[in-house]
Amino acid sequence: MKDFYKIGEISRLYGIGADSLRYYEELGILRPRRDVNGYRMYSIQDVSRLNIIRDLRQLGFSMGRIKEYLDHQTVASTLGLLQEEQHLVGRQIEALSALQQNLSRRADTLRQSQALSPDGIRRVFLPQRKCLKLSENVCRDAEVDFLIKKLQKRHEDKLYILGNNAIGASVSPEGVEKGIYNLFDAVFFILPDETEDFDFVLQAGEYLTLTYRGGYHQSLRLIPQLLEEAGRRGLRAATSPIEIYRIDNHETANPEEYLTEIQLGVE
Repeated sequence: MKDFYKIGEISRLYGIGADSLRYYEELGILRPRRDVNGYRMYSIQDVSRLNIIRDLRQLGFSMGRIKEYLDHQTVASTLGLLQEEQHLVGRQIEALSALQQNLSRRADTLRQSQALSPDGIRRVFLPQRKCLKLSENVCRDAEVDFLIKKLQKRHEDKLYILGNNAIGASVSPEGVEKGIYNLFDAVFFILPDETEDFDFVLQAGEYLTLTYRGGYHQSLRLIPQLLEEAGRRGLRAATSPIEIYRIDNHETANPEEYLTEIQLGVE
């Protein structure tokens, strides 16, 4: 084993850019010597420090914290650092476990949605649903999708991946009054029942529902059918129609595979 290594050798060995190695030197974490030609030469001690830096950076330690540790490295400080590492690893395990559960739940929901057979209009009771909501007047398709992404960006700490929660949009009541069914006044994410942090609730109650596959243009025909059916059954619309996107462009690039559920609260 060599006693000293050139900057290029260290860079290739650790996959660390030469600029980063120079930065570590500026911080005083690495202290390479210079050969007769002025080239940096890294010692075995520098290599050992790079091992520590790499491991601690992967756990999210700041360079300042790493420098503090390396400048005052003792058995006591190492024990303290190990406790910090245990705490950070525990938090990462919790986060990964939550993500795994979330992905599993989403996969189960997608399989169930894929297996659904669109049927006629049904009257069902739906429980209260907690949501994150963004109110803004938009038209169909691209604008709705942009608003969904905007809502996801606002709450990315709660929404692990786009498409991870049931997505919906509410049809504008003003548009419904004018017979326009491709105007929306909000988008929302339906959250798991156990969620404590939410900003909107879809109220529990009786709903008429209709599920269809394919492009969204069908809503222009099906929403008025749902409203007419409510009248035929002697029911009054208690809410504006909402669309729930069971399968959309977050799961497939083929519009023929889209699965949309229209829901109308009634009384």
